[in-house]
Amino acid sequence: MTHAKLARLLPHRRPLPPPRATPGVAMGDTAAPDLTRSARRRVLSYGATTAVLAVLTVASQPGVAAWQGSVHLHTLMEALATLLALLVGLMGLVQYAALRSPLFLYVGSGFLGTAMLDGYHAVVTSAPMIGALPAAHERLVPWSWLASRLFLSLWLLLAAFCLWRQRCIAPGNGSVPAELPERATARLWATVTAAFATVVLLIATFLVIPLPPPHVQAALGRSQEWGPGVLFVVSALMVWRSDHWRDDTFTHWLLLALIVSAGLQLGPMATSHALHDTAFNIAHLLKKASYCLVLTGLLIAFYDAYTARNRQALILADLTAQLRDTQERLQQQERWLQTVVDNSVDWETWLSPKGELLYCGPACRVLTGYEPEDFLSGRVSMVDLLAPGEPIELGRHFLHPNDGPPDSFDLRIVDKNGQVRWLNHACTPIYDASGQFLGRRGSNRDITERKTEEVRSRVLMAAIDRAPVGVVITDAQARIQYVNPHYLMVTGHTSAELIGRTPAVWRSGRHDARFYATMWETLRAHLTWSGEICNRRKTGEEFWEHLQITPITDARGSVAAFVAIKRDITGQRREREELFHLANHDPLT
Repeated sequence: MTHAKLARLLPHRRPLPPPRATPGVAMGDTAAPDLTRSARRRVLSYGATTAVLAVLTVASQPGVAAWQGSVHLHTLMEALATLLALLVGLMGLVQYAALRSPLFLYVGSGFLGTAMLDGYHAVVTSAPMIGALPAAHERLVPWSWLASRLFLSLWLLLAAFCLWRQRCIAPGNGSVPAELPERATARLWATVTAAFATVVLLIATFLVIPLPPPHVQAALGRSQEWGPGVLFVVSALMVWRSDHWRDDTFTHWLLLALIVSAGLQLGPMATSHALHDTAFNIAHLLKKASYCLVLTGLLIAFYDAYTARNRQALILADLTAQLRDTQERLQQQERWLQTVVDNSVDWETWLSPKGELLYCGPACRVLTGYEPEDFLSGRVSMVDLLAPGEPIELGRHFLHPNDGPPDSFDLRIVDKNGQVRWLNHACTPIYDASGQFLGRRGSNRDITERKTEEVRSRVLMAAIDRAPVGVVITDAQARIQYVNPHYLMVTGHTSAELIGRTPAVWRSGRHDARFYATMWETLRAHLTWSGEICNRRKTGEEFWEHLQITPITDARGSVAAFVAIKRDITGQRREREELFHLANHDPLT
């Protein structure tokens, strides 16, 4: 995971410092903007090191500089070399145990064996041992030195070959995974054992086989030093070709050490003509310098590994905190959802594809009289509650859930007390993230009162439809919503002609504005108005009716509708007028 991804993942946390390249671990594209400048500086350091080695080689030649060493100085320098090699070897193996990169295994094993050989070299060439061993001192010094250098060059060649073949890419860069712990442990023991066996074999060779005199020629110097020197050169070329030195700090310092090792072998040590001369002493100092270069790389590797672990610990702490927060939110949401479902007035259910009840909401107690455990245990099922006369298809619906589209229908059940209840059952299929059918979620709502009201409404509507008087219903704005058949017959209109219009369609023009103002004043006071009114049929014929208008209010007391009861009194009105006329205009009276 790159630093940029982590920054996007943890936006609420403090910014993280950009990661450094971990030694032995290729950092990929993390530091891509600085790679060119860093690589250029490192190339310059390689060139400068080579130039310094050339200067030292020239300076170590006879007649240029004179520095005569001694046995005691040589013993002191080799003891220091032993300690440095031992420290480098142990640190390399520890780093391998942490990163499981074979690069550190081969470097650590090589320096651990070199420490043993350097220690042997320091002991057998010390002043107290002169004359105590079968081989002469003049032969032990160059050959024990050569054994140590040859051993180290071979192991570093193995490490360089590993890098060249790109098998030492440590975990984290996405190219080659780290070795499994079991395989890493086996490789560790096998490598260390091989190094130890090689060292023992070399030491035994010195003790058993007579040592020949070293080859020192006037022109070429010590020609046997060319063997390790060539191996160091090959190793340096392999590391260079691997390109890991560009962004891997440890590989950079290892390459510097290889350049120094090759330079001291092919330069001062190869041109040394006598023990403890200037070239001899400079070569020994450069050997310690090469060890220090590898040690520097390992120390930086340890530091980078430490900071990387701290960075990983910080990231892990941030991710853990995020995970904990997310888990708490999910748990809280789950509790809320469970509370909502458990306190729902609807009876919630979940049927598996096999018809097994996976969840039963507590609202079943109110709707059926049974406990959720009765349904979950299978003692009672929805099929058992179906009222007599319900379609057989309803039983199949609950016994064999399918992944069909959402469905909704009404059904009757018989509760535990023997009462018939109406339920509205709505269900929908449930799928997981992969699209697999998980069953059907059902929601059952008690609609018994609604069904009762529907029956009552149908009865009332049937009575109104068959009433011998006219019934007109309007909304609060006096727009006609309903006219019963009797009044349609009286007026001659059809229902389609009247719905949405106002009662003004029947006005005859006999009544003035004051008449209607009085009517509306009464209605707005939520009072019933009644009286006689002259209206006009569709044919234009006038007729008289007795009208009673009652405002209907809602739960808040606002007028929601008006109901008008109309009775045709045209005949009665004519009879009254005739009687009045006879009473007031009869010639006999």
